[in-house]
Amino acid sequence: MTLHSLFLLFLAYGPAQTTQAASRIVCCTGW
Repeated sequence: MTLHSLFLLFLAYGPAQTTQAASRIVCCTGW
């Protein structure tokens, strides 16, 4: 996942959901 797609998520869903989704993605991928 790129920063650009994260930014699009941020615009689409708002800060709270984006933070939740990002942390979930990080946990799943082991970043």
